[in-house]
Amino acid sequence: MKRIQNTIDEKVYNWMLREHPEEKSFGLPFSKTVTFKDVVERMEAGEDFGKIITYEDSSQRCKIFAQLATLTDTDYDYWFDLWLKNGDD
Repeated sequence: MKRIQNTIDEKVYNWMLREHPEEKSFGLPFSKTVTFKDVVERMEAGEDFGKIITYEDSSQRCKIFAQLATLTDTDYDYWFDLWLKNGDD
């Protein structure tokens, strides 16, 4: 079986379905085209995470922030702090 490599260019929706299939029962209102790279660029430009990724539950946000930290070699708090600074949530 070929292992899927997680990359910054992966779509957030596809990653969530693959890595956290239990989230499907809560609903995944995410755009099917937004990549992790899009999230990085838009959050760092000052855009609110909730406008980039429409999410249903804070656990979804936390999972995405943890993956962003892994993909960008940063830590979770970096993304959380950007969310607090830029967010309307």
